[in-house]
Formats: sequence, structure tokens, C-alpha cells
Amino acid sequence: MMFVANVSENEFTDNKHLSDLKSFASKINTPVVTICASLESQLVDFDENEKKEFLKESGMEEPGLNRLIREAFRLLGLQTFFTAGPNEVRAWTIKKESGARGSWRKFTQILNEDLFVLMLLVILTL
Repeated sequence: MMFVANVSENEFTDNKHLSDLKSFASKINTPVVTICASLESQLVDFDENEKKEFLKESGMEEPGLNRLIREAFRLLGLQTFFTAGPNEVRAWTIKKESGARGSWRKFTQILNEDLFVLMLLVILTL
């Protein structure tokens, strides 16, 4: 479980309710991710340079959505596994315990089955 606190722009760092929530969350060992939805919605329209400047002026290091996703991945025990080929790169979300090796085995097993079916089709059509 995690708490997501949506606060206003001018209360991002100084908010009594947020302080109370963080205090409560620490007692039950639960993370708190603070975001400002109004700022997040403005970030969508900016290019990278404008985004960095806007975040700096707002007192943030990165968008709240990034922090929210990172914390959700941590709590769920997820990681990203990348595969790359000549025409594409893919990202696969997997459980940390499963490891990329297990995912790779499953991928090659499916690939081998598909190749076997393809070979059978070629042989049958000859």
C-alpha cells in the first residue's frame, strides 16, 4: 500500500495535512508520494528544457508521475527487461524474483515452437 497526496502548488513543501499523513504513514511503514496534479498537467505541454526549468522553479527534481511509477514498481516487486532486435526494442515488465533469465527461457521456448510450426508448414507445402 502507498499513499498518494495531491497538494496545491503553494503547499507542496509546507502543508500541515501532508505532514500529518507522513507521520501516520511512517508509523505503519507505508510510503507517501506527493504530487501536484495542476503542475503535472502543465508539464505535458513543455519540451525537455522547459520541463527542467519548470521543475526547478517549482522545487521538484522530477515529475510526480515518475516518483509514483517508481514507488509502485518497488512495492509490486517489478522490474523492466529490455529486448532488442534489428527493427525494434521492447520493454517487458516482470517480477524481480522471476529474473530476466526465466523470461528469456519462456521467450525462446515460444520462438522455438513458432519456428517448428513454420518448418512443418513449409515441409507440408512442398
